[in-house]
Amino acid sequence: MIKLVLKKYIYVIIGFLISITGYLYCITQNIDLAEQIDKYFNFIKSSKIDELVFLWFKFFILFVVLNTIVILEKKRNIEKRKIYRSMLYASNHIIGNFLYQSQILKMEAEENINFNKNTINLFEESKDEAILLLKKLSSIRKIDDENIYNSIKEEVENQSTENYDATV
Repeated sequence: MIKLVLKKYIYVIIGFLISITGYLYCITQNIDLAEQIDKYFNFIKSSKIDELVFLWFKFFILFVVLNTIVILEKKRNIEKRKIYRSMLYASNHIIGNFLYQSQILKMEAEENINFNKNTINLFEESKDEAILLLKKLSSIRKIDDENIYNSIKEEVENQSTENYDATV
């Protein structure tokens, strides 16, 4: 929640920090900022340059910098999403192959009359759970640690309580 608020007002926070830093710097260095600005405008007037051009040019540069920051952030998020999707695809492929190849073990166990049928049922349940978790991971839209963990959290908690019940 706090991250969301911070992300929403990041430019305001950055501007505030720059302002406070500049203010503290002026106080510690005994700089009269109003006097410096006055000297700047007097220089501009003596150079016969319209001061509004510089003022609006500064605003333009500020928004160019902000726009560049936003574009870079979007590119970073797109790259992050690509990496997540390719990792997810690779893990789905590996785990899917393993689950389907493990069906051979299940068929062998079913043919063996001495093999415990409860173990076959446990295997089938764990296979179904793994497929369900892979589908949940594949449906995540916002990529961060919390959402990834929360997508499988219920299953992990249920599994740990089942394991605890089985050992007791």
